[in-house]
Amino acid sequence: MGKARPKRLALVWSQFAAYHVDRCEALAALTAGKVDIYAVEVATSSHLYAWEPSGAIRGTKKITLFHGKKFEEIAPLHRFLKLFVQLVKCDQVFWGIGYHEPEIIPLIWLLRLFGVKAYLMMDSKYDDSPRQNWFEFLKSIGLSAYSGALVAGHRHRQYVEFLSFRNRPVLLGYDCVAMARFQKFNVEDSNKVDWQDRDFLFVGRFVAKKNILKLIDAFNMYCEYAKEDARRLILVGDGPQRPEIMRKIVDLGLHGQVIMTGFLPSDEVAKAMGISLALLLVSYEEQWGLVINEAVALGLPVIASANCGSTDLLVRNLVNGLVVEPRSVEAICAAMVRMAGSEEEWQAMSKASSRFEQFADVSFFANSVIELAKIE
Repeated sequence: MGKARPKRLALVWSQFAAYHVDRCEALAALTAGKVDIYAVEVATSSHLYAWEPSGAIRGTKKITLFHGKKFEEIAPLHRFLKLFVQLVKCDQVFWGIGYHEPEIIPLIWLLRLFGVKAYLMMDSKYDDSPRQNWFEFLKSIGLSAYSGALVAGHRHRQYVEFLSFRNRPVLLGYDCVAMARFQKFNVEDSNKVDWQDRDFLFVGRFVAKKNILKLIDAFNMYCEYAKEDARRLILVGDGPQRPEIMRKIVDLGLHGQVIMTGFLPSDEVAKAMGISLALLLVSYEEQWGLVINEAVALGLPVIASANCGSTDLLVRNLVNGLVVEPRSVEAICAAMVRMAGSEEEWQAMSKASSRFEQFADVSFFANSVIELAKIE
């Protein structure tokens, strides 16, 4: 008898960013010689994210179904057909494409008929938006074709269990980054910046859910309190809300105190974090917030809203950061005042970040996939 072929496991996303490459490579490293890992992206880019096209992914068979295309510009039927042709050859598929895309649920059911096990990868929570129970019931029927789920945190697990996953395996570890990759960037300048010279930092898209306008209101209140000792606020990113943010800065007279850098590559983000006082992510809607993983990697304290899913695992109030109510300007301001008020407390929070690295690193993701897929 011939030697049986290795099992084939696919990780699928609409497009790859560095985060997805991290996860694929971590899984491939831990399963080398046991499973063939297929890293499948539908398109090279998208309208939603300004990520650079990904390159080769070590240890995997990387497949781009539509080279040079944006995900949203490809008809759902064409995505359905190409995904089916590629994935029907696999034994197990871990899905990072949202089930709201019209082709996904029918495709999962069809693959199941061909004996392919599908696993949901998700970072949605019940509290992300208003829910209608009748719609959630219909959703649970559609999702019943999945064999299990890999989710981000505790609230995400509660949500999929609400969607009738109680009798199927559900593990944590979806939203992770490679700690080593981010830590290797040149952040030696961080040791040269004194505590009193460090600024507040925001990193993300300029969209309404990030709550940037209210963040600026809170920063203005902080400046009125701190007066000449006020730190600056650095905004890294870009997006459709940029003109509104710029008007807000001018209206409040903060053009010298709020600095907008535009998008920065990962190494520049790491450098910015290395010389900052705290990362601010006070979104009123945030499924996770991978930038908090990066802050944990570099020992940067965090001021985050309770709405951020990553506060489930990566932020403990008064341990490595401060958790605030996103709609309260006063609460956000008070957190800034406290973070800027004591170097001793700041140092303690920075050191405490190492306690959370195990939940931020891609090894957490890879081990959870291995457990779900029963790879020995």
